[in-house]
Amino acid sequence: MPNGKTAWYLILYSTRKKTYFPAADFYEITRSPNAPEHIGTSGMTQPPVHALSCYYIHQNSEHKLETTTFLKNILPKLMNFHRYLLTDRDPEESGLVTILHPWESGEDDSPIWDQTLSRISFTKSDLPDFKRLDIIAVGASETIPSDDEYNKFIYMIEIMKKCHLK
Repeated sequence: MPNGKTAWYLILYSTRKKTYFPAADFYEITRSPNAPEHIGTSGMTQPPVHALSCYYIHQNSEHKLETTTFLKNILPKLMNFHRYLLTDRDPEESGLVTILHPWESGEDDSPIWDQTLSRISFTKSDLPDFKRLDIIAVGASETIPSDDEYNKFIYMIEIMKKCHLK
């Protein structure tokens, strides 16, 4: 994470109940010295839409003085996030952000990942025991990934943990 304990751009989880798998503890992000102390998180980044969102909040606000104050307060965090993307997430110095998992893309379960996912192979022993809670949360929807796809997503998280990637 950029600049110490800045975690506002990560997926955050409720501590009250576990209604989603993988929950924060599955990611083992607490192994990182930069992990937030009192917030469960995946450690995965998300697309950098925050600055644009802040711009539109200000542009559409009827209270420009208040949103200007908000922008002054949020700017250092926005800068930290973009600095992180331009440094830690660009190891090749290509000017392109490296994502480590489809869930970081904003196109989580999109068909754009089908070809890439088709090249991933693993055995059942490579996966931890888990129960898909997403199926319970959304029902038998056609929008959720198949068990094979979901297992590949979980397998990729396991690789990230083994390689200390976040």
